[in-house]
Amino acid sequence: MITNNHAMPNMHVAFQEGFENDTVIVWFDDDEVFRKEHLKTRMQTGKAASFDLPGKTGPHILRITVINRNTHLNIPVTVSGTDLYVGISLTQDGHITHTLSNEPFRYA
Repeated sequence: MITNNHAMPNMHVAFQEGFENDTVIVWFDDDEVFRKEHLKTRMQTGKAASFDLPGKTGPHILRITVINRNTHLNIPVTVSGTDLYVGISLTQDGHITHTLSNEPFRYA
């Protein structure tokens, strides 16, 4: 029997700047993993919401849809042996942007 003392890597998804009463749905590959209405960025922290996905190593597609702005973005991600942090923001004209990091994001 092979034992693995290392915890599976997680993907941490954070909704950051630009959300104002938005409805967001997130799919991980073909599975809906997050849905929230009235998502709003807190000005004090620069964060609106977050969630974690248990790590399934390998390449995946993270699809972000902002229903009320009629926009979406497919983000290719590869989960490896360490946690992955995905920051999602909206630009002033309503486009989705993202940041990938191996380090946690800092909030005020």
